[in-house]
Amino acid sequence: MALHEDLLVLLINLDDCSDRLTSSSAFLDREGIAYTRLSAVDGRHRPAASFPEYDERLTHRRMARSMSSGEVACFLSHAQALCTFLQTDKPFLLLFEDDLRLDAGFADLMRASVDFLKAWPGRWDVVNLSRGVKRVWTPIAAIPSAMGTFTLSASHYFPMTATGMLWSRAGAEAFLAHAFPVHAPIDFYIRDLCHRRSSGLAFDRPPVLVTTAPSVTDDAGRRKELPRALHPISYFVYRQRQALAEYRAAFVNRTAFRAAQGGI
Repeated sequence: MALHEDLLVLLINLDDCSDRLTSSSAFLDREGIAYTRLSAVDGRHRPAASFPEYDERLTHRRMARSMSSGEVACFLSHAQALCTFLQTDKPFLLLFEDDLRLDAGFADLMRASVDFLKAWPGRWDVVNLSRGVKRVWTPIAAIPSAMGTFTLSASHYFPMTATGMLWSRAGAEAFLAHAFPVHAPIDFYIRDLCHRRSSGLAFDRPPVLVTTAPSVTDDAGRRKELPRALHPISYFVYRQRQALAEYRAAFVNRTAFRAAQGGI
């Protein structure tokens, strides 16, 4: 069953993670959502530097550290999904990672959200479905559904985590325009994109949840071991300055958005 005539649904899944595919399929099937599985890029058995798309020098400039092979592979998997999307004529992409968990009524919320976004005159690139709005946002509309009423907002400080994303074609094109060489983890790169273009949306609470299944790559546990471009104290100062710059961008975007679009 098609979720919505304007919507392509893709699921990123590693070839040998059949248990995650079974779990994801169960949630999607229960909601009557037809999807296409995409084979994820596997970074578990190779160093990050072995990916020709990865630029460690640029990564050090953006992150002040190296990326893990899992982070590079995750980024490439999402980029591959967006390329696949743009090869179709669908206006919207619903993109999942395979650790998703959906509550009953999710499909109804997505149909209502897509119908709203088709008519909404504002510019947007991506809706983060796996994290709610954080710190700086402007409510746009209440979306009633079988899951309850969710408030869709302009998320000026775009939340991290990419388990569930709703993309527009403009957003996919903007993502791919500056995606290579790879120089930041997927959630940092999407935040940069949304802050630069003032184009990120999110709900007041996440309609896509994450399972408690252990990480396949365990990158989160190993990030402190990654080479850093700076002394620990300098690295801390650098990251704090980055955070302040992100907050400044968020407040500037909020002011401009409210002057142009308003809110509810």
